[in-house]
Amino acid sequence: MQEVLVPGGAALPEGETRVFELNLGGRPREAFLLKYRGEHHCYLNECPHWAIELDLGDGHFFDPELDRIYCKNHGALFFPATGECETGPCLGRSLVRLHVRSRDEDVLVEVP
Repeated sequence: MQEVLVPGGAALPEGETRVFELNLGGRPREAFLLKYRGEHHCYLNECPHWAIELDLGDGHFFDPELDRIYCKNHGALFFPATGECETGPCLGRSLVRLHVRSRDEDVLVEVP
């Protein structure tokens, strides 16, 4: 298993995200780290409805007023702690979750 270092990820402010690149299945992919309720969560930047980016390239995934991760393409809403779709065209599916662990000021993301 490979790990990707997200420098300074442990200091991410509440509700903020950080986009980073990783290699999954032999191809480059984009993922994002979110700090939600004091914990770090990490998902691939890919909507389960269609394999397209959630954020339209702007790096914003979380809406604090809705308390959800959202897809700007389809309007789907996802629970931040699980990645499960609450509403939208991908209802019942989930974002691809990656496991994380903190190391000092950084976060390590496990890539299967």
